[in-house]
Amino acid sequence: MRHPAIVFFQTGSNDYVSLKGTAAEKVAACMDYKKQMFAEIHKQLPVAKLVVMSSLLLPCRSEYRELTEEINRALAALCENGLPLVCGRIGDDVGRTALCR
Repeated sequence: MRHPAIVFFQTGSNDYVSLKGTAAEKVAACMDYKKQMFAEIHKQLPVAKLVVMSSLLLPCRSEYRELTEEINRALAALCENGLPLVCGRIGDDVGRTALCR
Protein backbone atom coordinates (compact mmCIF):
# COMPACT_ATOMS: atom_id res chain seq x y z
CA MET A 1 0.00 0.00 0.00
CA ARG A 2 1.27 3.48 -0.90
CA HIS A 3 1.22 6.29 1.62
CA PRO A 4 1.28 10.03 0.96
CA ALA A 5 4.62 11.80 1.28
CA ILE A 6 2.97 15.07 2.29
CA VAL A 7 -0.31 15.71 4.13
CA PHE A 8 -1.77 19.23 4.26
CA PHE A 9 -4.04 20.44 7.06
CA GLN A 10 -6.22 23.52 6.76
CA THR A 11 -7.80 24.89 9.92
CA GLY A 12 -11.00 26.72 9.15
CA SER A 13 -13.15 28.95 11.27
CA ASN A 14 -15.67 26.11 11.58
CA ASP A 15 -13.03 24.35 13.69
CA TYR A 16 -13.18 26.96 16.45
CA VAL A 17 -15.92 29.60 16.25
CA SER A 18 -18.68 27.28 17.43
CA LEU A 19 -16.71 26.06 20.46
CA LYS A 20 -17.99 27.18 23.84
CA GLY A 21 -16.03 29.45 26.17
CA THR A 22 -13.79 32.47 26.00
CA ALA A 23 -11.45 33.08 23.08
CA ALA A 24 -8.57 31.58 25.09
CA GLU A 25 -10.65 28.49 25.89
CA LYS A 26 -11.61 28.12 22.22
CA VAL A 27 -7.96 28.34 21.16
CA ALA A 28 -6.94 25.79 23.82
CA ALA A 29 -9.71 23.36 22.86
CA CYS A 30 -8.92 23.68 19.16
CA MET A 31 -5.20 23.13 19.75
CA ASP A 32 -5.85 20.11 21.99
CA TYR A 33 -7.88 18.55 19.20
CA LYS A 34 -5.28 19.46 16.57
CA LYS A 35 -2.44 17.98 18.66
CA GLN A 36 -4.33 14.70 19.02
CA MET A 37 -5.15 14.63 15.32
CA PHE A 38 -1.59 15.42 14.23
CA ALA A 39 -0.15 12.80 16.60
CA GLU A 40 -2.52 10.14 15.28
CA ILE A 41 -1.76 10.98 11.64
CA HIS A 42 1.99 10.96 12.41
CA LYS A 43 1.61 7.56 14.08
CA GLN A 44 -0.16 6.18 11.01
CA LEU A 45 2.12 7.93 8.48
CA PRO A 46 5.48 8.32 10.28
CA VAL A 47 7.50 9.32 7.20
CA ALA A 48 4.97 11.76 5.76
CA LYS A 49 5.63 15.47 6.12
CA LEU A 50 2.69 17.13 7.84
CA VAL A 51 2.08 20.69 6.61
CA VAL A 52 -0.18 22.89 8.73
CA MET A 53 -1.64 25.78 6.77
CA SER A 54 -2.67 28.92 8.59
CA SER A 55 -6.34 29.53 9.13
CA LEU A 56 -8.10 31.71 6.59
CA LEU A 57 -10.48 34.42 7.61
CA LEU A 58 -13.51 34.45 5.35
CA PRO A 59 -14.93 37.91 4.55
CA CYS A 60 -18.29 36.92 6.03
CA ARG A 61 -16.58 36.11 9.35
CA SER A 62 -14.59 39.29 9.92
CA GLU A 63 -15.83 39.42 13.53
CA TYR A 64 -13.49 36.49 14.21
CA ARG A 65 -10.33 38.25 13.02
CA GLU A 66 -8.71 38.41 16.48
CA LEU A 67 -9.61 34.78 17.25
CA THR A 68 -8.22 33.68 13.87
CA GLU A 69 -4.96 35.52 14.60
CA GLU A 70 -4.72 33.69 17.95
CA ILE A 71 -5.38 30.35 16.25
CA ASN A 72 -2.62 31.07 13.72
CA ARG A 73 -0.14 31.96 16.48
CA ALA A 74 -1.06 28.74 18.30
CA LEU A 75 -0.63 26.68 15.12
CA ALA A 76 2.81 28.24 14.55
CA ALA A 77 3.74 27.43 18.16
CA LEU A 78 2.81 23.78 17.59
CA CYS A 79 5.26 23.69 14.70
CA GLU A 80 8.00 25.35 16.72
CA ASN A 81 7.60 23.12 19.77
CA GLY A 82 8.81 19.78 18.55
CA LEU A 83 5.85 18.24 16.77
CA PRO A 84 6.80 16.87 13.34
CA LEU A 85 4.95 19.68 11.56
CA VAL A 86 5.73 22.37 9.03
CA CYS A 87 3.68 25.57 8.97
CA GLY A 88 2.64 27.01 5.63
CA ARG A 89 1.87 30.61 4.73
CA ILE A 90 -1.19 31.69 2.82
CA GLY A 91 -3.49 34.68 2.60
CA ASP A 92 -3.12 38.19 3.99
CA ASP A 93 -1.78 39.13 7.43
CA VAL A 94 -4.49 37.10 9.15
CA GLY A 95 -3.83 34.07 7.00
CA ARG A 96 -0.10 33.87 7.59
CA THR A 97 2.10 31.98 9.94
CA ALA A 98 5.87 31.89 9.84
CA LEU A 99 7.55 29.03 8.04
CA CYS A 100 8.66 26.96 10.98
CA ARG A 101 11.09 24.58 9.28
